[in-house]
Amino acid sequence: MSTSRFFPEPWHGTGLSAAIATEALDLYGADILAASRGDRDNIAKRNETYIRVKAMMEKLCHYCEIVAGDNMEALRSSGFELRRQRGKAASSSPTKAVSEDAPLERPAETDAQYQGGAA
Repeated sequence: MSTSRFFPEPWHGTGLSAAIATEALDLYGADILAASRGDRDNIAKRNETYIRVKAMMEKLCHYCEIVAGDNMEALRSSGFELRRQRGKAASSSPTKAVSEDAPLERPAETDAQYQGGAA
């Protein structure tokens, strides 16, 4: 997001910046490594950091959706993985169709790192 022309810093209303996000992700990586040694305190710290990073990423995801609106180029430039349409064709479903490219999903690597313990 930091290099996207659609989301210039500061990211208004989020209280976040690229530096804050990078610092949080670096801390989470260090906490994952420390927790891999099996110490309960380090595992608890990793879990707390995971919750903070997840909340931060959800906030950034929401910010991107709001700022980008219907601009698919902006959504693609956010760095978030976009949802893909699943199941039957949208025209056969009475509910609102999910676009092939929107809305955003939170990055999968935070859940994968937390559950798998890999950095």
